Amino acid sequence: MTTEKDILNALQNGKIQLPPLVIRLLEVQPRPAEAKSTRPDAKIEILWDRRRWKFLAEFKANSSPKAFADAFRVAQSAITKSKRNVMIILPYLSSDAIARLEETGVSGLDLCGNGIIVVKGALLVVRTGQPNRFPRSEPIRNVYRGDSSYVGRAFLAKPIYQTVGEIVTTIQDKGGSVSFATVSKVLKTLAADLIVERSEDQIKLIQPEKLLGQLAENYRPPKVIERFVGKIDVEDREIPTILTDAAKRIGSELLITGAASAARYSVLAREPVVAAYCDAPPKEVLTASGIRFEETDRFPNVDLTYTTDKLPFFEPAPQDGVKYASAVQVYLELMAGDKRQRESAEQVGEYLTEKIGKYILSWVKEPSRIK
Repeated sequence: MTTEKDILNALQNGKIQLPPLVIRLLEVQPRPAEAKSTRPDAKIEILWDRRRWKFLAEFKANSSPKAFADAFRVAQSAITKSKRNVMIILPYLSSDAIARLEETGVSGLDLCGNGIIVVKGALLVVRTGQPNRFPRSEPIRNVYRGDSSYVGRAFLAKPIYQTVGEIVTTIQDKGGSVSFATVSKVLKTLAADLIVERSEDQIKLIQPEKLLGQLAENYRPPKVIERFVGKIDVEDREIPTILTDAAKRIGSELLITGAASAARYSVLAREPVVAAYCDAPPKEVLTASGIRFEETDRFPNVDLTYTTDKLPFFEPAPQDGVKYASAVQVYLELMAGDKRQRESAEQVGEYLTEKIGKYILSWVKEPSRIK
């Protein structure tokens, strides 16, 4: 794991480079005792073509969005207070991070050979494209996939919590299962990614669009154990209720898939085939209905997927006794679909972010009344 001392050593040993510039460490500035100090870590000199410029430099030991934002905050404060050239130094700076620095006139270097040096009216050197040799070490490999993604889904259902235990309880109440320790670990990554913000008495979702994007990018469809595509001899509008009742008779759970639930949250037309997830073999569910059925791909009206994955069943949206997929599940499935489905996913995303915005506004006005 990279430390700020490693960055300092790299500077001292000439291992941080951005040709044709020469980079020298002039002075290390001891870190003040205050936890939120905005005093930079060091003074650095940049030399080129017999000219030299001095910079105040802020180090961060990791390259998370939060670390970048914290370093950037210190740099901006230093500009305001000292009117000096400033830079940040992290293990890795992405192309997007360097573009952000260029927009604001802040310099930056990393340990991989990327960087930007800006001296207004005198110098601009930019180098990007070097791979990240210091990938982040997360407590959980991917918090946006699998059971860990319950935490992100819980924030999209309710964007403000007061304790970690409250998040655990919400996940359990909505049909998921995750430990207190796992939630704590996931929160560390969500905070580092600037998706949630933690204070002494509040844990708040601050970037719902970014969270949705991460969940969509890492989404994997539920594992299919068995699938039935065919016909059942009833009117199409009756199928959801008949299948739900049949599943209950054998102690099973049935949920209309996200794609098939899309009409609840967008203008996407309902498909003629009723698609659903069930946690029992499809033919057992169909047999329990007591109605004749046939497996066929000619004009089918039923598509049943047998899966033991629990994520699609999280936070179901009941209507007339039938469980439909949550808006989040709808969004994720549509984003994994074709162009038409992805366009509808945008509507679902707008629905979710508007709902979250209203919740946060209500919390600000009367926090004691929001559950």
